[in-house]
Amino acid sequence: MGGTRSISAESQSDRNDSTSPSWVTSLLLNDLGLDSGRAIRILDVGCWEGDTVSELPDTWIRSGVEMNAKAASAARERGVDVRVGRVEDIDFEDALHDVVIMLDVLEHLPDPGRVMQKISSLLDDGGIFVALTGAGDGRASKYFGADWYYCHYPDHVNFYSRESLSKLLEIVGIELRSIKKICHPTDSYRNTIRKIIGKLFGRQRKFGDGLELKAGSSVSNGRLILSRIVRFRDHYLLVGVKRSD
Repeated sequence: MGGTRSISAESQSDRNDSTSPSWVTSLLLNDLGLDSGRAIRILDVGCWEGDTVSELPDTWIRSGVEMNAKAASAARERGVDVRVGRVEDIDFEDALHDVVIMLDVLEHLPDPGRVMQKISSLLDDGGIFVALTGAGDGRASKYFGADWYYCHYPDHVNFYSRESLSKLLEIVGIELRSIKKICHPTDSYRNTIRKIIGKLFGRQRKFGDGLELKAGSSVSNGRLILSRIVRFRDHYLLVGVKRSD
């Protein structure tokens, strides 16, 4: 079984709804102190149309991996060197990276161990790994249970706790430096309300974000919608560093 699932176009809605992915630039330049003047080698796994990586400094060597060929083509038009396919199946010819980012990807992986082993092999010693994924042990998960909008099968197939994320990185030789619960950086009440209204009035058939309403279950649907409106800190933002061999 392959480690990476095909991610539907609809499931990219959280990333595409952002007015700007500048939070990633701020994280890398301001919080992590990376040099905008250096030729930093960065790989965005699941880069979609290159929204995030294309806004990084032009001095950086910006590349990506994307399974959707049409989205990859759009990313190339933005100056991103994109490879199409599953990251674990691509031959990078021993190329190493200073930074690898995986935003809204880990939850889609049926075999995260295999994928993360490949990610580790793509990082240079001391390289930085940044990921964003749902907090499977967060308040939203505990309160809403199966009605949590993030329980979106078959797109989302794995849910992580702080402990499981730490263990996953440890196994593949990446030291967890920081992990914190946050609201999804691209989320907003405006986008959420727009999606809910569109769903209720039939203007949108699918959101790809867990808002598929359930037939004949008004109570469950109410909890589902509420779980999307109530902005718990229901995502983990984690930063790790590749250990030297």
